[in-house]
Parts: sequence; structure tokens; C-alpha cells
Amino acid sequence: MLASAKAVEMTERASRCAAGLSELASERGLSADALAKAAGLDASIVDTYLEGSSKPPGLGDLARLCVAFALDPLDFLHRCGYFTDVDYAMGLDPLFFLNEGGVRSMMRIALRERFNNPKPIEGEHVIRRNSVIRALQDDRLLDDVARVELQMRYLLLAAKNGGWVEDI
Repeated sequence: MLASAKAVEMTERASRCAAGLSELASERGLSADALAKAAGLDASIVDTYLEGSSKPPGLGDLARLCVAFALDPLDFLHRCGYFTDVDYAMGLDPLFFLNEGGVRSMMRIALRERFNNPKPIEGEHVIRRNSVIRALQDDRLLDDVARVELQMRYLLLAAKNGGWVEDI
């Protein structure tokens, strides 16, 4: 029974990820081949990711795709179904990834002030205030893909350890 539950989770994750990747590629007018070239991945692998016919991409490939789309890691993970609207509706605070204290309070005020403003505060503006993420973003010893992969790993592990995103 456990094996079948895992297969269902993998299929659901793969289909959410495939839908998100396909939507992003469509928005940017990228074919599977063009996306593969931009991400430095094999075109056949990107095809399987876009179709959802295999397991979801590993973090290394996700990071390459994130860099190819020029998105911030939190926004990318949200668009690809790793953090869903359901997670946020069930109580995952958009400020969950900020350290407790003054910075988190300041961001909460900024979000409140923007409540009536239709322009959203992007994930980059939120997580940039997290000292761990900021250190990773500023580290020039890492290439862009490695930096994004470490940021994603941090975000996913923090969410998992906080009781969110159980199937990662």
C-alpha cells in the first residue's frame, strides 16, 4: 500500500510540475528544444518533464530550468506546484521563510500596506530578507545554477521541517 501511495504522490507532483513548466514555456514562447538548450539539458528529458510522463525533475534540473526562466526560486517552486495555493490557504504564511524578528514584522507591515495595491510583492522581495537566502544569493563562489539549487533545497527543507510539503 505504501508503494502505491508513493506512486500516486509522484504522479501528482509530476503532473503539477509538468503543468507549471508547460505554462511557463508557453508564456515565454519557448519550445521544448529551446527550453532544453537554455537550461543546458537534453531535449528528450525536457520533453518528459513537460509531458509529466516521468518522475518530476530533481533539484539540479529544477535549478537549471529556474535559471533558464530567469525566475526567483520561490516563485518558480510555486509556479511548478511545489508550494500550492492550497498550502497557502491551509495556513502556510508567505513570510514563513523569514527569520523571526524585526525583518519579519517589517515585511508583514509592507504586505498589509500593499493589500489594496494590485501589484504583488514577489517572492524575491520576501526571501531576500532571510539571512540564509541573502548569503546564498550574494555568494559569488557558486555559479547561478548551484546558488539556485541551494536556495530551493533550503526552501523545500524548511517547509518540510515546518510540516508543509509532506511529499518532498
